[in-house]
Amino acid sequence: MNSRRVFAFAWLTIACTTTCTSLATSTTATTPVTTAVSCTPTGSSPGQPITDPSGPYFHQTVVAHTTNGLTLTGAHQVADHASVPDGVRRDDGTVLIYYVNGATAATWVAKLVADTAQPIGPISVDGVVAPNAVVDPDVQTVAGKVRMYYLSSFGAPAGTPRAMCMAESDDGVRFITRGAAFVWSTSESFTDPSVVPLSDGT
Repeated sequence: MNSRRVFAFAWLTIACTTTCTSLATSTTATTPVTTAVSCTPTGSSPGQPITDPSGPYFHQTVVAHTTNGLTLTGAHQVADHASVPDGVRRDDGTVLIYYVNGATAATWVAKLVADTAQPIGPISVDGVVAPNAVVDPDVQTVAGKVRMYYLSSFGAPAGTPRAMCMAESDDGVRFITRGAAFVWSTSESFTDPSVVPLSDGT
């Protein structure tokens, strides 16, 4: 097995029991709908802390290493007020960490340098810096680009069409939307998308 270290990312506080239970129940009972919804953000985050006592302001992002995908070593905190992280290693070896910044209510990106996270700043989507209601990033590299899946319209009233969207970036900071991956308008709460490429390319 290749001994190259793999980074594992996690948020420290377990605060999704209600949401995760709802998600597990809903995914088997709900059929995706084709309701039209825009993935382009309508404006920037107000830049205020998220005050929910179970929310990302009270979470921390932790980085650990693994050589076999099973055993984690060297776990340590790299960011405070940071939740729902994901990371990606670019073709040049740079490791970027994406997370919801609970202090500014926006999705941010940081560069991992010598096991410390150096914040780059908020991402932009379709030219909107620190886009409002763009949360829960899941990232991977595809053909040299950073592809991000995310929850759009977070906090919208129940019944409002919402979507898990996809966007791509050349530099890992400025993203352009490519469309909705999954759309729904029911009362269920879907969060935290995760995408895994299969061996056949799908």
